[in-house]
Amino acid sequence: MSFKVADCSIYADLDVECLRPFDRLLEREITLSLSNPPSWLDESDLPRLYQKALFGRMGHDEQFAYSIPNAWMASTPYHPFFMLPLEVIVQRVHLPGQQEWVEALTGPIALRDRLIDYEHQFDEGRNLGKYLSTTAMNKTYLGQYQLLHSITIFPSEIIFPFSWNMGEEEARRTHCVDFGGGPAIEREICKDELKVRENGGHCITYWTRTWTPHGPSEGGVAGVMDGT
Repeated sequence: MSFKVADCSIYADLDVECLRPFDRLLEREITLSLSNPPSWLDESDLPRLYQKALFGRMGHDEQFAYSIPNAWMASTPYHPFFMLPLEVIVQRVHLPGQQEWVEALTGPIALRDRLIDYEHQFDEGRNLGKYLSTTAMNKTYLGQYQLLHSITIFPSEIIFPFSWNMGEEEARRTHCVDFGGGPAIEREICKDELKVRENGGHCITYWTRTWTPHGPSEGGVAGVMDGT
């Protein structure tokens, strides 16, 4: 069985600090997926294009609405999952009350909701292509390949080892700068106390919050600049 695999690209927020290369991590995930192709393969004359999207979980509460931030995302080009959030935005943006909070429409809350849809409503993506073909989205590439796609959500230790909703009683939170930035030494203590490197962390974000609903946050931007 032969597959074509596209290159993988990474998006990261400005306050994401990279700690080790992602090459091996992404290569491993794609290799594992190729060794276990979807069970729903259909007979088709179209060339097969395998696509992978990867996200990270923050914290250990899967019910937390912000638990899959959009501060770090990786994907091969044209993964059909990313058409799903766009389609929902098109449906909701003009409805009364639906655009009141950006994070619920286009941010981490929306991302988590769409990932739940991908897994449950669309049977881990099996029926996503059929749904997208009925929408007004530009889906011309859907007819060029037999798209075989999957999604991985890394545990919190890998991508988001610092959770901004850690309890205040946790002493280690005092060194993990939240919403503002801080001295580099504080960030090193944060990583040590969270055992970021020992637990296989590839990056960490300090949630310096460079934006607000009312515009850029000067303190957040300064925190990012101080950390460079």
